[in-house]
Amino acid sequence: MKIIISMIIFLNLEYACAHGENKLGSHEGYIRMPGTFHTELVPLDDGTYNIYLMDVSNQNATIKNSEVKLFYKSKSKKIEFSCLPLSDHFTCKTSEPLKNEHAELVINAIRLGKKSVGAVYELPLSLTRVNKSTTGDHEKNMIHKNH
Repeated sequence: MKIIISMIIFLNLEYACAHGENKLGSHEGYIRMPGTFHTELVPLDDGTYNIYLMDVSNQNATIKNSEVKLFYKSKSKKIEFSCLPLSDHFTCKTSEPLKNEHAELVINAIRLGKKSVGAVYELPLSLTRVNKSTTGDHEKNMIHKNH
């Protein structure tokens, strides 16, 4: 039974690593694969987020025939950001203050006409990487501060 559980944990980590969630993307952001494409969430110092919609190879960001909705969700609050397309990405901001509590950012996106499921980013933002312990657990590694 322990072998089966270890294999499930290992395969889940391998899946996440195969899609780039264990390292920063080409725009220094956090990667998720919520469907047939990748999202890259890039936090900026002013509380704004840039979002890139890329192909399955984490390349070719586009806004053509695409849209993005970004939400902050906590137990006590749900805030929708205002997102605008720029040359090859979307920029999203809100005027509402975000509480420093356990929360998540969720991206609902359409890329080139194809809709994704929500890409969930737990706050504070971090990368998943394999822990060198024998349990096969994973740990979080902070990269950006206060996001």
